Amino acid sequence: MNRSLFLAALCGLLSPGLALACGGLFCDGGTPAPVEQSGERILFELDPPAGTVTTTVDIQYGGDPASFSWILPIPVSDAMPVPELALAPEALLRDLENLTIPRIIPPPTTCSEQGVAFPGTNDSAALDDDDDSAMGDDDDGVDVIDLPTVGPFDNELIQSDDVDALVEWLNTNNYLVTPAMEPALADYVGAGLAFLGVRLVPDADVSEIAPLSITWPGTEPMIPLRMTSISAEPDMGLLVFIAADDPWRSTNWATLPLDIDRLQFDPVRNQSNYQALLSRTIDEVGGQGFVVEGARGSDALQNNLFVSSTPESREALEALFQRRSMITRLHGRAHPEEMVSDPVFGPGGDAFDGTYDLSGRPPIERCGPNAVFDPVPCGDTYCGVDSVCATTEAGIDGCVCADGLVAREVSNPERPGQIERPVVTCQDPAMSFLGELGPSDVDVCANTNCGSGSCVAVNGFPSCSCGDGFAAVPTATGSPTCSPVVEVFTEDDVDWGTQSGCGGGGCSVSESDRAPAALFLTLLLGLAGPLVRRNRR
Repeated sequence: MNRSLFLAALCGLLSPGLALACGGLFCDGGTPAPVEQSGERILFELDPPAGTVTTTVDIQYGGDPASFSWILPIPVSDAMPVPELALAPEALLRDLENLTIPRIIPPPTTCSEQGVAFPGTNDSAALDDDDDSAMGDDDDGVDVIDLPTVGPFDNELIQSDDVDALVEWLNTNNYLVTPAMEPALADYVGAGLAFLGVRLVPDADVSEIAPLSITWPGTEPMIPLRMTSISAEPDMGLLVFIAADDPWRSTNWATLPLDIDRLQFDPVRNQSNYQALLSRTIDEVGGQGFVVEGARGSDALQNNLFVSSTPESREALEALFQRRSMITRLHGRAHPEEMVSDPVFGPGGDAFDGTYDLSGRPPIERCGPNAVFDPVPCGDTYCGVDSVCATTEAGIDGCVCADGLVAREVSNPERPGQIERPVVTCQDPAMSFLGELGPSDVDVCANTNCGSGSCVAVNGFPSCSCGDGFAAVPTATGSPTCSPVVEVFTEDDVDWGTQSGCGGGGCSVSESDRAPAALFLTLLLGLAGPLVRRNRR
């Protein structure tokens, strides 16, 4: 039963990584099956006068409609005993992502043969590119309230102050909960949270699935991340939008700027270290952090609504921008072992239009024999903490994983918004969600060729352990292979590989070795790019 499940939703209840169709409280008819989940794209809208938060989550699912189920912990109150549910336009979060893309203004270029300096924009285009609920019976300590059906979603509110009874009820009703999930579940119960259960109506088609908006009482948005750690893919992406009237930040995780002095972009090579630097920056705070990719006024975003893909999405975004004057965009990345707390968000921070201006740097040579067009070796590859990038005989960059780690093939754009490419990241093979259910009868390594290395199954996905002198390289087949190392780039070569005339502080090629640029390059970050498949560090 190897079907694909892509849930771009609240990560605490998702099943990223290849785990179970029931992982993170998803169920597949009671039968465990591999699932693929790359990350989360979520919008929080704050309404202080009403004392509510509206959470909109992007749900994408492929498989048997009868096999889909999802559960989300949410607050309830006497004033709001059940959440309000609604469908959002299918393209809403994707369009909001495209409207808030970070931008790089590259260095100017020069042509030594003509003695003319060119501002970067001359060479390229830019892209800124009715409540009919009824109380159900008390089922052995668990109260279930039927909620209105919304679009293809059949909903129920599940409440209990007895975690053992709750776990038994969830498992009986095909919301699989493993022992490793129970401590987090107990904390949510202890905090008085209820659980929103979502299924597809019997005659639903998966093509009808759209983002689900849930309005609940509260003032502090939270992502219930801890249960995701059981089955999360390495370096799982978290793209968070907060619609409010001020900039917002995480109040318990680090909220960080991306250091522009470490940011590199060579427009002729069409290469940037943006994604690698973002992952490294978050790793430097132990994975529990968000990079601020923008805190923009809604009026500025509204001027670009023409890029929205559907009239329904444009109308919904226009209404959102009229209600809330600022949109904050935060980007997180976390390995499963780093998901030991739930990110909480509150007001704070400064406005930021998402622009990284490199135009004050020395001009880049675009003509003559000194112009260099080959990619910077290991310039845009980051393999994770203590692991290093290497050039290989395969002709592409690979990863030499630290002792005890194995290589996993995932997908990531070279820069936000570009088409994803297969890459490699290093992960801890000890994180095994499927292992809690006993041995699997599916040999995920049967068709995996690790070359000189050996295949290791981690959460139902094939990974490779490479021997000395070999690095794991992507193959675009879903699993890496091991290729002989040509040159290893150590941790001293951070941020942008090693090139003549440059050290490890973020410089790469000497200015005479660089080539032409376009003034304005917009970083389109698709967390349905980031979220369409799987992410890397």
